[in-house]
Amino acid sequence: RTTEIAPRLLEAAFASAQWQGDVLTASWQLGKESLHLIANLSAKETASQATPSGRAIWGGIAPETLPPWSVYWVIGAT
Repeated sequence: RTTEIAPRLLEAAFASAQWQGDVLTASWQLGKESLHLIANLSAKETASQATPSGRAIWGGIAPETLPPWSVYWVIGAT
């Protein structure tokens, strides 16, 4: 958070959020980049609806099938 998100907070703005089945996705605009969240909020594996492109900053690269209770954060160009 200190190196990836905090320096961009002055330009931060909520962009979107979506709930599909057990998967929550959300995005924030951070100046010239975007911060993306994808989370499986269930106790079972779930197919990913969309995998945002960019640099993984938490959880690694989101697989096509999300493990139970998994969370992934990606930051990338808009």
